[in-house]
Amino acid sequence: KAGRGGRILLWLGYVLYPYNEAYAITMWKDVLFGASVLVLIITIYRLWCREANKEQGMPGKTPVRDWVIFGISGLGTCLLRPNGYYAFILTLMVITVYALRTKANRIPVLIAACIVILTAVIKGPIQDAYQVGENAFAYNLPIPLQQIAYVIHNNGDISPSDMEMIERINISEYLRNEYTPGGADPTEQWLIFGDSAYLESHKAQYLGLWIRIGLKNPIAYLRAYADITRGYYTTMLPEQTEFYGILPNHSGLEPKPDLGATIRIKVNEIVYKLHRMLPVYAILYSPGACFQLLMLGICVIILRGGSYQTLLVYLPVVAIILTVMIATPLAADLRYAYPLMISMPALIAITLL
Repeated sequence: KAGRGGRILLWLGYVLYPYNEAYAITMWKDVLFGASVLVLIITIYRLWCREANKEQGMPGKTPVRDWVIFGISGLGTCLLRPNGYYAFILTLMVITVYALRTKANRIPVLIAACIVILTAVIKGPIQDAYQVGENAFAYNLPIPLQQIAYVIHNNGDISPSDMEMIERINISEYLRNEYTPGGADPTEQWLIFGDSAYLESHKAQYLGLWIRIGLKNPIAYLRAYADITRGYYTTMLPEQTEFYGILPNHSGLEPKPDLGATIRIKVNEIVYKLHRMLPVYAILYSPGACFQLLMLGICVIILRGGSYQTLLVYLPVVAIILTVMIATPLAADLRYAYPLMISMPALIAITLL
């Protein structure tokens, strides 16, 4: 429906986006995760467009190819990042309700349910059988740790008994001196090098601690939350983007660029100054600006009476950003929002169509 001009604009939307150029040669799971989410939303659009055609009396058979792509992209979304699994479960719940209410094709629901079960088996018994270790427990608590650290850093209201519980894990003076508003690395390290096992075995007591301190310091909690999440809903530019070359490692790998260092540095400088010279283009440079654009697209679809099928396309990306804002360790690390960034050209095209 977009025509040749629309396809060219969509293609340019990906080619001219600097992070796609950098991430095309970056060996991070975040890149594959973003690609999985992109393919997933496009496949959802294709599947539900056929459902809309059936409602209008234009029956069409869904190619097996679409079911296979839906399964592969869904599995990639679930396996490559933990928050992708939770976002996919939310997506499954919504499409299940939609399918039940509209009597739509149930095959996507069955495939999605199988993906959730298979992921649980892989992350559970299979990883245990091969002794695949999990991340430290501290990495699950960046926002609560930041909120408590903010209160300590600013001499907030904490009772002696609660402070004693905090000191049972590690010394609080470290949090007072090392608290960083936009990054949870210091607070996570505080827990990792403290008695994190004790916290894990007393989760209920420390949940109560977090709630008690929050009730006494609600404004501090809100400010700490805003500091650690602002990059995903405001127009600030990302602080963390990408790494070039190969970091020091035990395997002896060294970077050997095909292009000279001078040429590579100059190209990087030009590409990463475009957002300052082209204000509209800068929207695709900020995760928060893209999120605002995403919300605007949803409003456009609703106000013009668009179908629920189109809104389903937005669901995986919205769910992923919500999970990021629940447990992000950095205020503006683009790789956490990369699924949103790489999906924006396709979402814009789908909205306009």
